[in-house]
Amino acid sequence: DYDRWNQYPIGERYRELERLREKNSVIERAKAFRANFTSKLRGLEGSRDVEIGAIDRDIAAELARMGHTDRLLIADAGLAIPDSTRVIDLSLAENVPTAVDVLKELLKHFSVEGIILSQATLDVSPSREREFKACFPPELPCQVVGHPYFRDELTRQVKFAIRTGDFTANSNIILISAGGPRWYCEKS
Repeated sequence: DYDRWNQYPIGERYRELERLREKNSVIERAKAFRANFTSKLRGLEGSRDVEIGAIDRDIAAELARMGHTDRLLIADAGLAIPDSTRVIDLSLAENVPTAVDVLKELLKHFSVEGIILSQATLDVSPSREREFKACFPPELPCQVVGHPYFRDELTRQVKFAIRTGDFTANSNIILISAGGPRWYCEKS
């Protein structure tokens, strides 16, 4: 054994061990870097999700309560909405946001099987009527009712209302909730 240990290349083995330790150190630093990067990325994604959720959390909560054929109102800045109707006020400034802006964003998260407009929208703001209808397929049912009925009765029947900063006269629309495209129907 003495000869074997006496001839053992200890210096060479020590250098090899140091090379392995250095490689191991590089691997450990890479793992730490990756874990830190992944953690930061998750944090950024979480911050973004919290930010997005904070912007529309009241609307999201109300949409979650909606059932098939329930109604919601997107209202301009001036529509008289009864105190008994829950209102989420998004108005920030004159025409910010508009009813069309809110409608377009809402349609990303909400299925509609019909709309209700006031006759006043057609009479006073026909371009707004066209903007509203352009957001839907042409075959979507659209009911037009008198403005007093819209204002005095239908605003009481909606699940909730979203007030906008829209100053275009009679920029009001009621959306009728659909079942959504996720439902399977054996026969159409």
